[in-house]
Amino acid sequence: MKLRPVLVALLVLSLFGTAVALPPPGLPGDDLPDAPTNHHSTYAVEQGASCTEVSPIHGDTNVVDFYDYRTPYTNSSSWAYGYFGPKAFTRENGSTMFLYQAPSGVTSLVMIHDKMNKSRTGDNNPMSTVTFGFDGLPSSGQWVLMDDTYPHRDDRWSRTRLDWIWAGSRTDGGVFRGVSGDSKITVTPSWNDDATLYNPQLKHEPVTSWAFLSGGSGSPSATELDMGSPVTIRPGTCGGSLQASLRAAGTASAGTPITLDASRSSDSEGTPTKYRWDYDDDGTVDETTTRPTTTHTYSKPGEHIARVTVVDSNGHTASATTPVTVERTKADIHVTDVSLDRKQVSKGEKVTVSATFKNTGDGDGTIPAVLAVGNSVGARKRVHVAAGKTKTVTYTYEATATGKQEVAVNGVSAGTLAVGQPTTTGEANTTTHAKPGGETTPGSNGSHSFGPNVVFDHPGMSGFVVAVILLGAALVVRR
Repeated sequence: MKLRPVLVALLVLSLFGTAVALPPPGLPGDDLPDAPTNHHSTYAVEQGASCTEVSPIHGDTNVVDFYDYRTPYTNSSSWAYGYFGPKAFTRENGSTMFLYQAPSGVTSLVMIHDKMNKSRTGDNNPMSTVTFGFDGLPSSGQWVLMDDTYPHRDDRWSRTRLDWIWAGSRTDGGVFRGVSGDSKITVTPSWNDDATLYNPQLKHEPVTSWAFLSGGSGSPSATELDMGSPVTIRPGTCGGSLQASLRAAGTASAGTPITLDASRSSDSEGTPTKYRWDYDDDGTVDETTTRPTTTHTYSKPGEHIARVTVVDSNGHTASATTPVTVERTKADIHVTDVSLDRKQVSKGEKVTVSATFKNTGDGDGTIPAVLAVGNSVGARKRVHVAAGKTKTVTYTYEATATGKQEVAVNGVSAGTLAVGQPTTTGEANTTTHAKPGGETTPGSNGSHSFGPNVVFDHPGMSGFVVAVILLGAALVVRR
């Protein structure tokens, strides 16, 4: 890396005016591109006849934030144009390479050359050079970080070949994001005077070591690599060609099953015979099957990790994991029908309103249910409906006002209710008098006409009094 062109450019700007600083090409943006998830836990690093099993570095942030590449244009700025991530991943005069798995499950191939050395200042530092060629980079991934990025940089970048040159006090490197589950990547290195950008006219400091890092992010373990041979990184173990693969069929809701699929597992030297399922990645096998797919129901929403361990006919094993997103169940309750048992009543009478509620969601739920009569609220209830079920609720409403009013529950109409005045059903008491021949003549104003054939019908007269009156009348007639 050369800082002199940058310093000269700044000097020119300071002498002749100011300019708005624009970030150079190659800086990672705020939003990383889409990339496939990959939860393989074991990879084989093969070089010649040797093979070493490694695991990705699991971080708590995305790979660009982990690398922490700083320039004068980044929030945490530096003129060093280099790596400011954890120091355990760099080495003086050496190169490191490792797989990094973000919380999202996206796996990246990271490489870092040399170690930041702030004690070495000035423009006369020796230069280092490296060239990497790549074969098998998956089309689903891309280079998202280029170290270096500055105007007129000396480094050369293409998808399958990177040429670096840097001052001995700085770093170089890069990040390829989106290593898919079936990737088999081969890196062919050229070091020092074999590298493309080596210049014998410049003072040179050789790269003396190359290592593949694995394990924890705090103190990773290092597998030393042969600097003169290509290295291949593939998912799986060194015991054979068995490669496990696992994916979840979309997302699921709590309480509903989700399908886990390991059918993409492959083995060129044997046949997968068993699948050991660990649904929460706690180290305990929850189920063993002979088929590559299974279903599981998660009771709690959130992000889960499922693991499958594939066993082949040779006794080899390989494991893979996949994230499982379990969403909270949701109720979707609405009124499907509302009816009145009568649509015409008198004031003061009661009418029954029936409303049917249906829950088309995947979770139980409760909603408020409001009976509206005209512009007034007739009643309020809370209705609970289980997932996939219906429920009918009734209201009893007493008509308190005459006229026509629209009746509805939660906005769904039951029709118009017509309320009239109450009718009078009582009649006045009438006294009748018997006539000869069985006819009766109603009296007028409660008075009666008396004659020899009168039959008294009066509630105040007893039979004894009537007899006395009749006897007296008979005596008068005889005289």
